[in-house]
Amino acid sequence: MTGLTIKLGIKYMRIFLLILILILNIQSWTKADDITDFEIEGMSIGDSLLDYYTEDVILNATTTKYPASSKYFDIHINVQSTSENYDQISAMVKSNDKTFKIQSLSGDKYFFINQGKNIDEEHLSCLKQKKKITDDFLKILTNASTNEYVHTYSSIDDGKSISDIIDFKFKDGSSIRIYCNKFTIATIKKRNFFNGLSVAITPSIITNWIDNEAY
Repeated sequence: MTGLTIKLGIKYMRIFLLILILILNIQSWTKADDITDFEIEGMSIGDSLLDYYTEDVILNATTTKYPASSKYFDIHINVQSTSENYDQISAMVKSNDKTFKIQSLSGDKYFFINQGKNIDEEHLSCLKQKKKITDDFLKILTNASTNEYVHTYSSIDDGKSISDIIDFKFKDGSSIRIYCNKFTIATIKKRNFFNGLSVAITPSIITNWIDNEAY
């Protein structure tokens, strides 16, 4: 993973956090109180995906639907050829929304995507990166509360897939979530999921939906 970065910036301030190699420029970071102030690859919550990608790219992108609710779904756009920081950009949108308004946004870095690797070793590598990122966020986001836990995807397939999560929650209930997914081989093959590190900007309404309705 040498040399890989993920950027998370503050809108209009042009301040970026290069979190995988931990090169930090943290001026004014803690002054952002609104989740819409944060960017991933120039995009923010409330923007339209059509401002960044053509309709053809969006409609042909990989999607994820959730087993217990169809209110929202994820659009995954492969950016390996255009981004130095991510393998994939994931945007949640509301079903049947022709404007593709971004409801939540994440930058994703693959750690495991096929059977040619050891799933446990790759997950441990992801957790090490997550810890480094978390330690620096704890120094930076001093006004945010934290909640760290393991979520089990009990309703998906064999019920053995998990996610190691830490949420940095703001006063309005929105959050920045850093997590490592560890889906089982069966689920990866069936659902085309990937295991890896994600940094997500999520309003409170979406966090509540994911935790209580999506699965």
